[in-house]
Amino acid sequence: MSCQKVEEYVAGRGFRIVERKSDLVYAALGDLYVSFWCPEKSHIFDADPLELADYLKLFNSDALVVVAYRPYLVIDELQSVADRINRWYGRDLGVKLIGVNAADAEEGLEEAVGRAMAFRPFKIGRGLGDGDLCPNCAKARMRIYASERVFSAKYRSLVSYVVMGCPSCGLRILRIELT
Repeated sequence: MSCQKVEEYVAGRGFRIVERKSDLVYAALGDLYVSFWCPEKSHIFDADPLELADYLKLFNSDALVVVAYRPYLVIDELQSVADRINRWYGRDLGVKLIGVNAADAEEGLEEAVGRAMAFRPFKIGRGLGDGDLCPNCAKARMRIYASERVFSAKYRSLVSYVVMGCPSCGLRILRIELT
């Protein structure tokens, strides 16, 4: 799958495109930054860890979505790169790595974007405070950080994606409701 299709999908979900390259889309939703990488190869053997992390915007991203025919092989190697950066340079990336199989890219991107939003929902915005009492701590009301209705390729109907979080304990919930 080309990164142009990824870019179109991400823009359709409300993300602002910050930077685009032939194999990389760097997008933001509020202060949540997500990189979408469409590598040509399914291996990263000769890459310098810092150069690769800089190219993929890993130092500035909250999540990296890898769209490839063998995404989990690439993610394993990226985890190794992140471990080397931590061990050699003392820098923890703190990036959520999400894989999307290019053969099922439409369904995979739908799920990956939801997971990326649920990873750090507090960066999306202030949220709406009309949620229920937090089921984890029961101290605060859940805030709704994202709520959207999209046609789901996975469920083949309209669905509502709701990303909620508790400002008190940090609980995060991604709710998918069939409508």
